[in-house]
Amino acid sequence: MSAAYFPGEIYLPDHSQTMAAGQAIGQALNQNLNPTAPKSQIVTMTGPLGAGKTTLCQGLAKALGVEDFQVVSPSFTLVNIYQGLRTIYHIDLYRLGQRPKEEFYEAGLEECLDNDLCLVEWADRLSDDFWPEERLDLEIDYNQSGRWLRARGSMAPAWDLWRTALDAFSAP
Repeated sequence: MSAAYFPGEIYLPDHSQTMAAGQAIGQALNQNLNPTAPKSQIVTMTGPLGAGKTTLCQGLAKALGVEDFQVVSPSFTLVNIYQGLRTIYHIDLYRLGQRPKEEFYEAGLEECLDNDLCLVEWADRLSDDFWPEERLDLEIDYNQSGRWLRARGSMAPAWDLWRTALDAFSAP
């Protein structure tokens, strides 16, 4: 994706704040859903192992009516499906091997991209040009003092989603 990162970064000092950021993004996704929105929305996530991608997914799903304990990393199953206010397809590409694109198609994961809401962990296992342009791309990174979350995107409401999430997250 050639889109630049949006202004603003969310500092996440701990697990609960990472969950709260996911909830803010989930609420923003739900608020910005309108009849002219694409049939499906895709949120891709990148970051090192243990950065908090699954925790973001748990918070996001919780905001959409799915109990956070139901949301687990689909590292071994490749995809989990949750039903809340929206149907959520949660994909984890960590275990894709030497032929990631072929393995993606062999597993039938492309069908998930055409559905309601698709969350993709380890999206960088496939090249940027593999993913539809219209998506929200989240990058999470961490060090000893916490995590940082930033976003980029080219789908029409991506900037609005990010701004809404930033506003909600920074509200007292």
